[in-house]
Amino acid sequence: MRRAIEDLGFLALRFADDLGKLALFTLRILAARFTPPLRCGAFVTELFKLGVLSLIIICVSGIGKCLMAGISRHTASGSSTVTMYMPWAW
Repeated sequence: MRRAIEDLGFLALRFADDLGKLALFTLRILAARFTPPLRCGAFVTELFKLGVLSLIIICVSGIGKCLMAGISRHTASGSSTVTMYMPWAW
């Protein structure tokens, strides 16, 4: 009987400890949310990655879309398959 009560007390203390750790973690998250970023260099680097480096992906996908639109327009006009892959032979 004593062992069961000790186990129950241990579980209650561990639960209270975990709940306190969770509360501290939540408070730290909220405090970090409302304080200004201290690492401006890291913020600028991430902004550069998001903006400038994604421009390459946008350009490549735009080129692919234009090529597919040109091929579909060219095949819809009834041209042969040979000229579809050689645009200079139009």
